[in-house]
Amino acid sequence: MALNCAPSPAHAHGQLSDGGILVVSPAPAFLRRIRQVLPALNGASVMLLSIGDLYPGISWTATESAATSAVKGDVRMAEVLATAIRATRRLLGRDLTVYIARDSLFQMELRLDRALCARAMAAAVRHGGGQHNRAREIFAAAITEELACRIADRIGFHAERWEVGALAPRLLAEPELAARIEELWPTLTPETLVARLLTSRDRLAEAGAVLSEAERRSLLRARLPGGSQAPYWTPGDIPLLDEAAELLGPPTVKHHDSALRAAKDRTADGPGRVIRHVIVDEAQELSTMAWRMLLRRCPSPSMTVVGEFGDTGGPTARGSWQAVLDSIAEASGGSSH
Repeated sequence: MALNCAPSPAHAHGQLSDGGILVVSPAPAFLRRIRQVLPALNGASVMLLSIGDLYPGISWTATESAATSAVKGDVRMAEVLATAIRATRRLLGRDLTVYIARDSLFQMELRLDRALCARAMAAAVRHGGGQHNRAREIFAAAITEELACRIADRIGFHAERWEVGALAPRLLAEPELAARIEELWPTLTPETLVARLLTSRDRLAEAGAVLSEAERRSLLRARLPGGSQAPYWTPGDIPLLDEAAELLGPPTVKHHDSALRAAKDRTADGPGRVIRHVIVDEAQELSTMAWRMLLRRCPSPSMTVVGEFGDTGGPTARGSWQAVLDSIAEASGGSSH
């Protein structure tokens, strides 16, 4: 039925075939039926996925309580994640001395002072476009450019703008200065952010002021059997990872984990790409955070939504179409994109 209601590529000015169709369902049987009738879509590019498959590079391997799933699906988690990101940044407590070209004939001592770091942080927040990693690049550039000017003044020549611009990236490659900048404004990946948040009582308390104590306690993740420290994911984590990816932006340094691959997939021909139409089965089961995930991929938004309200049983299930529409409106109204 959902497939019959979906607009065909021929009636969408060619846009669906350009961007493709995403079919989302929690039911494997529904996805199997869709695969059998794919020829009816006249060659449109179609992806068949569950919500748990929408974040590139990550597969969920664990389950959790209904109470925990309900909290993770609440739109307040977007604010919790944003607060957790801001909490990783810190102002310099006191002026510091850093060395460049240490233990060489060209060793030089530089002062990394609080005023410089405060100016750099203000510029990063102002011009960073709301994405932590992009803003971090501005923060680092503001510090290194001013330090480059100080070096030029110290050695007694007037530095042209292009000369300062050439020196600043070299300063960022200096281990001591790079380490200090990372301490003040760390590069983050979605996996690191979410895993650290969910495994720390203190971080949840700091970032989760909008949640009750009981809700924060339900989010606190226990270790895997055997005491493993490796991160593991549940279906409720997938929208959190996607939200974090939107708030962070792609890493600006090399990280040898799935986060960099995910950042690339989100803008390529993968589950994270922008698509033109979404068909949603069992729409009553989707949380507000899951809707945010879908709306990022279909900014039009053009959707065919199907639900059965006599068949609701999940922790985030809605009992009526009005409740579903309210959830979508809540997701859209607070969207971070």
